[in-house]
Amino acid sequence: MSTKSSNCGNKRIQRIQTAVKIFLQRDDNSRSSAGKKETITRVRPFWVVKATEKDRQTCLCIKHENLQYQADRLRDLNIIGTSNINVLADMICCDSDSKTCMYKECITCKEKVITVDALENDLGKQINWKKWTTRRVEKVKKVQGEEIKYTTSMTTREEEQGTVETLVEDFQANLKKTCRHLYNIKHQYAVLRKLKENMTENEIIIHIDFSENYSCKYNKEIQSVHFGPSQTQVTLHTGVVYFKGECTLSFCTVSDYNKHGPPAIWAHLKPILAHVKDVHSTIDTVYFVSDGPTTQYRCKANFYLLSSYFFDLGFKIGNWTFLEAGHGKGPADGIGGAVKRSADAVVAHGGSITDAKTMMSALENTGTKIKFFLITEADVEPIQKYLPLNLDTVPQTMKLHQVFTNRRCAVQVRVLSCFCQKPDMCSCFTPTPFTFTHEASTASPTTSTENSVDTFQKSIDSQLVGKWCVVLYDDIPYPGVVQNVDDDDVEVHVMHKIGNNRYFWPMIPDILWYNHSQIICEISEPTKVGSRHYQLSKSDWDKVVKVVDV
Repeated sequence: MSTKSSNCGNKRIQRIQTAVKIFLQRDDNSRSSAGKKETITRVRPFWVVKATEKDRQTCLCIKHENLQYQADRLRDLNIIGTSNINVLADMICCDSDSKTCMYKECITCKEKVITVDALENDLGKQINWKKWTTRRVEKVKKVQGEEIKYTTSMTTREEEQGTVETLVEDFQANLKKTCRHLYNIKHQYAVLRKLKENMTENEIIIHIDFSENYSCKYNKEIQSVHFGPSQTQVTLHTGVVYFKGECTLSFCTVSDYNKHGPPAIWAHLKPILAHVKDVHSTIDTVYFVSDGPTTQYRCKANFYLLSSYFFDLGFKIGNWTFLEAGHGKGPADGIGGAVKRSADAVVAHGGSITDAKTMMSALENTGTKIKFFLITEADVEPIQKYLPLNLDTVPQTMKLHQVFTNRRCAVQVRVLSCFCQKPDMCSCFTPTPFTFTHEASTASPTTSTENSVDTFQKSIDSQLVGKWCVVLYDDIPYPGVVQNVDDDDVEVHVMHKIGNNRYFWPMIPDILWYNHSQIICEISEPTKVGSRHYQLSKSDWDKVVKVVDV
């Protein structure tokens, strides 16, 4: 009796399940977008996998993305025939493999623009397009129960609004700038490929990068650790050493010290270079390859350490090549990803990664071929003291892509890399010599002011983003906040003038690109005077008066 009753119950449940399934599959109740008879997923090849959050494209180049948004919008409006940036660049250059053409120095094509197909009546039409932009925003944080306001830089994707004519003009100007960018990308990778193919026994290439800090994890965590500020981070500096032939060495230096400035960079490099010397004592020439953030690798402090501390480690020739901004991905990034996955696997199997030391110990026991080194704050401090307090600025830091040294405190820099006469520096792309000195200036007051402005303009880099500066436009000074910086220009959100040292924020934001030569000085935030007006401090106004006849 019980068995029969049980079977009846199961059949009744199955009938209900089938009825519900049929009901939900009816087209009047639910429908898949392609129709229920189309079952494409059943014949999907096993190697085609579903997209996940990790498949997002990240760390993209802002220049490429913003230009692509403009090209896509113009293509949607049928104003241009293609939105492919490389094809568009070819259209306004005689030869995309020529530096003269791509740098817009060619007499034939320097004024060439994309032919647009837009009726005159449509040019005044209002449209929207997307743009990545950096803004200074005000935030509030609580410190010991007290609310404190602070400003920080945030990059967000915004909807730009303007006329078709404005978009076309911006697109034409940005495309010309991007031609240089495209040439730099292609050239830098090409010369590095040749360098690898023609290395000698006494040379190595070290391709390096800071990976995103690893957040330490316990196998089991209480709530306050998981969500609170108790999480610690480990710095990962990863890279590959290339020797002559097919021999390589993958490495990762780990540290609880989370600063990534030049002293930390050389603390991370020191054990790698020492290991190389131990294994191959004849190595005396090192070619460094990295991306070019101006707070890390491409800055005067790093150039100084390359031309001084590097020689203390027993080498004769140092050569540092920077990949084009936004296009510095390479094998070092792959090592960083592998290290993090291995660390997560250790935690998933019952281990805990609580600091750099436990991370290094755990990963070395996994049998990995990556060589690990531990760096402490004590390793960084001596190198920090090695740096002079007031270093000279290397001209055109934002533009240069190669730094060469074979003599203490002396470097040669240039806009693009070349190794045609390696290990020596060839004359291609007009290298500029520079010597670090620490002598006080003895120039006259007028010359001193001119030198001060000139030095400031030559030292403009991405560290200026979010800071206040003074822009000179039609011989009139305007204060503003720096939004973005590239090789030649600075994007500034400026105030408008209402009187002598009196400014106000316009109702419509005035955000434009200005040449480096128009940025005359950095200032502190202006003081509010009344309900809407602002003025520069006396010391900042004195800076302006020395340069401009106001």
